[in-house]
Amino acid sequence: MVLTVTEWKTLIQNKINVLLNSAGSTYVLDFVVGSVADTISMSMAYLVETTWAFYYEMVDQAFVYTARGTWLQRHANTFGVPISAGTKATGSVTFSRIGSTGSLTIPSATGIGTSSETVIGVAFVTDAIATIPNGSTNVTTTVTAAEFGDHYNVEAGTIRYLVSPVVGISSVTNATATSGGVDVDTNTTLRNKILDYIQNIGKATLGALNYRAGIVTGVEDISILQRPFGMEILNIDLDLFTYTGTWTTGSDNNYYWGEYTHTTTDTDYCEFYCKGNNYVVPTFGQTVSPTLCEVFLDGVSKYEFDTSGDGNTVDGLRVELPDTNTHIIKLVKKSGSDLIVDSMKVYSNERRLATIDVYVNDGSGSASWDLLKLVKTAVNSYKAAGIEAFIKRSEIYTIDITIGVSWTNAADKDTAKSNIESDISEYLTIISSGGTIYLTNLYQFIAGQTINGVAQVDHSIIQVPSVSIVLAENEIARIGTVVFYEL
Repeated sequence: MVLTVTEWKTLIQNKINVLLNSAGSTYVLDFVVGSVADTISMSMAYLVETTWAFYYEMVDQAFVYTARGTWLQRHANTFGVPISAGTKATGSVTFSRIGSTGSLTIPSATGIGTSSETVIGVAFVTDAIATIPNGSTNVTTTVTAAEFGDHYNVEAGTIRYLVSPVVGISSVTNATATSGGVDVDTNTTLRNKILDYIQNIGKATLGALNYRAGIVTGVEDISILQRPFGMEILNIDLDLFTYTGTWTTGSDNNYYWGEYTHTTTDTDYCEFYCKGNNYVVPTFGQTVSPTLCEVFLDGVSKYEFDTSGDGNTVDGLRVELPDTNTHIIKLVKKSGSDLIVDSMKVYSNERRLATIDVYVNDGSGSASWDLLKLVKTAVNSYKAAGIEAFIKRSEIYTIDITIGVSWTNAADKDTAKSNIESDISEYLTIISSGGTIYLTNLYQFIAGQTINGVAQVDHSIIQVPSVSIVLAENEIARIGTVVFYEL
């Protein structure tokens, strides 16, 4: 029981009154304001009350379930649980203007965002002064998120508003995704991380692997699928490839959602080891000019293939595996401009016990190879002996959308269409692995479109998709082709 100051004072006074009744009253012991007895009893009561309050506060801080602030961080340090201080996402944007006469300066710390209102969007600021020189129509400059958080890792084309207007600037956009944003740990998130650690401290369990991979800085969510039998494996782990020559990494967010490996030097090759007796499908990226690739199986040339094209993917090549032995697939650049190798997809009926696929989502849909390697190191320190873990990016579920629209008389159709597509694209990026894309939310992005306070859409029908979409636990959604037609 905790007594208040007043209750403690009354208790002390009653005890002293017992003495007064037997010894007689004096001014010293009278409980009048300012008397010695009153002062002593008030001081003692306050001291006892604060001591009890401190005791109960320390009891709360002694347990992870109720600890807060610095005390909770001390619990985290005791168990070696990392504490996220948060980081701000970074990227680049291009400012454009109409005309090219004279120079135009964009001040440092100019505010831009994914929405005209930071209440519903996220904001960035320019890192330095940027100038469109005389004769040019645009300039590209770097930006940093206004706050910490992984929700600032936004897709290409979603930053399109001037939160801080600049006279003469007609538009702004980001050609590539922003990245590097990490949430600051709150009491709730840090407490959950500590509890996850304690509850999965035994390692070698699915919960322990989820915990250890999930606390890697930069990971938004993790999904782990157990593969007890011969199933499709999408291998994108660089450790599975051996490269000879001048191979480098590149980025193409229009298809790869991240990095791929390529070379421009003839005779460069990569080798991939696999086991089974079904087939392997190499995944190539096309280039605008012809690039000839020769495919070998166990040192024997199987065929040559021209990967030229308009930048789309070729995913139809197949190398048959004759038996369950280990085989070597070799891809050699013969001629041309650029050979792009993204991954190998293995279809095998080999019985594989104790195999897991770890899918990593960093929020942007383009988890870097460096992040995948950090997750692999984390998983390897927790998995049981004999378990083979394949670390992969979350699978991309591409959603094509067909929208019928009846426009208002004052509608700016082209701008409204662009805004609808960008809003839906941004919405899809915040859906976690295994989440649901609700059709009602898509309708809201269409019906709520306004430009300068003027409503754009009178009525709409989403023809495709026709129902809400539930993602698999290893999938994240990204927008595909958006088609508008008039009602």
